[in-house]
Amino acid sequence: MQDEALAENKRLLYVGLTRARDMNIAVSFVRLRGPGRAWVGEIQSADALLFGDSGAVALTGNRQLSRQTRSWSKDDCAVEPPAKASEDCHWFTPRSRAQAKPLWHRPSSASGGIFKVVETDAVGVRLSLAGKPDMTALGSALHLCIARAAVLGSVPAPDVERILKTWAVADSIDKDAVCAQVEAFLAWIAKRWPGCPVHLEAPIEANGPNGTRIRGRIDLLVEEPNGWVLLDHKSNPGGAARDEDLAAKHGPQIESYGHALLSATGKPMSQGWLYLPVAARAVRLSCVPSSPPGSAQQKHEETQEWM
Repeated sequence: MQDEALAENKRLLYVGLTRARDMNIAVSFVRLRGPGRAWVGEIQSADALLFGDSGAVALTGNRQLSRQTRSWSKDDCAVEPPAKASEDCHWFTPRSRAQAKPLWHRPSSASGGIFKVVETDAVGVRLSLAGKPDMTALGSALHLCIARAAVLGSVPAPDVERILKTWAVADSIDKDAVCAQVEAFLAWIAKRWPGCPVHLEAPIEANGPNGTRIRGRIDLLVEEPNGWVLLDHKSNPGGAARDEDLAAKHGPQIESYGHALLSATGKPMSQGWLYLPVAARAVRLSCVPSSPPGSAQQKHEETQEWM
C-alpha cells in the first residue's frame, strides 16, 4: 500500500508539473509540529526543487528553472484583499428557449391543418352492435379481420369468429355480418382500383418535414402508377353528419403518413381515405391549402391533394 501511495504521489506531481503552460504554483504550509510537506519529501530531490529561495535552479542537461518564493504569515493571511475597482460589464440578452419537437413522431398523435370531406362512398351494410362494446377492442378485431381476409384473398369465417372471441366482442357483433362487410370492402377496392397492388399493415419510417422522424404502420395502401392511395380503418359508428368531425380529427394523421410516403418512396399520396366498417362507408379527405389565394405556393398545393 505504501508503494502504491508513493507511485500515486509521483503521478500527481508529474501531472501537476507538466500541464502548466507558463508557470506552476506550489503551496505548502509550515506546521508547528511535524513536516509540512512530507509527501513531497517522499520523492527524491522534489523538495529541493520546488521549495527554496528565489532564483535560478540548475537542472540536468544544462537546463535551468526560474523559481520565485514568497512567504505569508498568519497575520498576512488575515488582511482583507483590496476592493476590486469598478468596471463596465457587457452582456447579451439571451434568446427565449426554443421548444424543439420530439425526435420520434407518431402519425396518430399529429395535429394541425384544415381538412374536408371531398367524397363519400357506401361500402357494404351497416353493422348492428349489441349492448355497449369496447369500441377500441372492436376496432382492433375488425382491423385484424380485414388484414386476415386481404392476405388470404378470401374471408374465412372460422378465423373471423376466433378473432372476435379473442377480443371479447363476439357477443356484440354478428360474425356473418362481419364476413359480409369484409367481402364488400375487398370488392370495393378491387372495383375502385382494378389491377393495382395492395399492401397491408405496411410499416414505415422516414424523415418528416420539420426535422422529426415519422414512424408508424399504415393499415392499407393501394399502389397506383402516380401515387399512393392510403386507407385507414376507424371503428367510429357515427352517421354521415359527423364526417367533417372525422376529417378534422384524423386528417393530420393521414397527412403525416403522406409526408412519410413521399420521403420514403419518392411518390406522393394521391388519395387519403377513412374506412368505417361499422358505419359501412368510406370517406375521402383533402387538405385545405393554407397559402393565400393566387399565390405560387397555393398553385403548387392545388397540384397535389396533400403535399
